[in-house]
Amino acid sequence: MTTVYLIRHAESVGNITQVFQGQHDFDITERGEAQLECLKNRFKNIEFDAVYSSPLIRAKKTAESVNFYRHAPVIYCDDLKEINAGKFENVKWTDLPSLYPEQYEMWNKKLHLFAPPGGERMCELYERIVKAVTRIVAENQDKTVVIVTHGCSVRNYMCYAHGWEFSELDNMKWFENTGVAKLEYDIPEKPRIIYENDASHLTPELSTLAHANWMDSGKK
Repeated sequence: MTTVYLIRHAESVGNITQVFQGQHDFDITERGEAQLECLKNRFKNIEFDAVYSSPLIRAKKTAESVNFYRHAPVIYCDDLKEINAGKFENVKWTDLPSLYPEQYEMWNKKLHLFAPPGGERMCELYERIVKAVTRIVAENQDKTVVIVTHGCSVRNYMCYAHGWEFSELDNMKWFENTGVAKLEYDIPEKPRIIYENDASHLTPELSTLAHANWMDSGKK
């Protein structure tokens, strides 16, 4: 059996400045640093064989914190990056409805159809993240690994892990920053969810979603 800890990165500057992040390489915030201290302690006594991470700085710093006590190999993987949001990237959420009304509507009501101009369609992200995690699991049979990625990427993979149709992506809510899912596999294509979006290592004051005002409440 293979075990995967799937983790969303710590709070980043883009999470609190009310812009669409995508692959824009924002650093983490002061609260993000505090979240990482809590995550570091959570994983202090958890054994794992490797860490796979998006190379974006907010994910890299999260991977380093998870691995602080373990010193396992860290592999950076472009396929674990956030969605390439094209012209949406680093644009204020308040400006998006007027700039790109059709795609903003898709983001809010039919996420699986989202296709930002100049960027990556949501269905392409889904295929990319599912393929990446499946490959990582196949390469680590009977081991335990950590995978650090991003909000949209996590939503897409967990939609798959639940066995839902891709059109049900809207039903998969956002993970908390540093939220953890534990997945087990007998075969790489069939994840079994042990728990998901577990942020019990954080105090209420360190929750990003509790303080978020960058999206409508239904999308948090």
